[in-house]
Amino acid sequence: GGGPPDDKKLKEWRQGLMVSDTGVLYNDSTLCAEVQMAFQGNMAKLQIRWSNRSPAPIDALRVITAPVPFLQMQDSGVPHSLPANGGHPQVMTLKICDYFTDPPRLQISYSSQGHAASAETKLPLSICKFLTPVQCTKEQYFNVWGKIQGAPNEVTQVLKGNRPITPAEVEGWIKSLRFSAMQGIDPNPNNFVGACRLNIGLGDVFGVLRVEIAPGGGGYKLTVKCSHPSVTATARQLLADLITG
Repeated sequence: GGGPPDDKKLKEWRQGLMVSDTGVLYNDSTLCAEVQMAFQGNMAKLQIRWSNRSPAPIDALRVITAPVPFLQMQDSGVPHSLPANGGHPQVMTLKICDYFTDPPRLQISYSSQGHAASAETKLPLSICKFLTPVQCTKEQYFNVWGKIQGAPNEVTQVLKGNRPITPAEVEGWIKSLRFSAMQGIDPNPNNFVGACRLNIGLGDVFGVLRVEIAPGGGGYKLTVKCSHPSVTATARQLLADLITG
């Protein structure tokens, strides 16, 4: 039973969808929302499948995405009611027109069997979803690395992990941010590096990152350098969430 999920749970689902294109965005004993996403260039297509998990109809269903200046959206919307055990696919076609760090808020409300429920989360969108992984030579990598110096385009952070982490996991994380994960670039074999490119119609943005792992694991130093600070800030946040998660 129970009412809507708490903020911690909503954030956990959101963080999962930031590094995966399928998963749960919302779930309580009555209503569930599962997301599938696809990205190309500066366009995104989101399908949110709303499912009524109860034997009674859902009424007064409202799903509202807060308007934001960096996004143009076509939204198929949701019906006012969902029959018992019924579902509805909401389709959103999005075009991003500017860089961003904070995704749009999403408000959900409905009533079922006389009880009203509401929750607020965010669309699981990040600027990193629009990146293209880049394979490059050592020279190309260090060329970008050398050109991007200082805040806000360059950021470093030292973190403690909560558990031992395998090299394959670190590689998986870098790829989940849509950076390439490359070996043989950094002189230290314990370091992981990646590179990306982005073009949303405002010129090319290039980015590189490095994850240094302390001998014996447990400690990590992240360095992210991108030619636009929104990409730097987002990639750092997503990586930090993965490492400390």
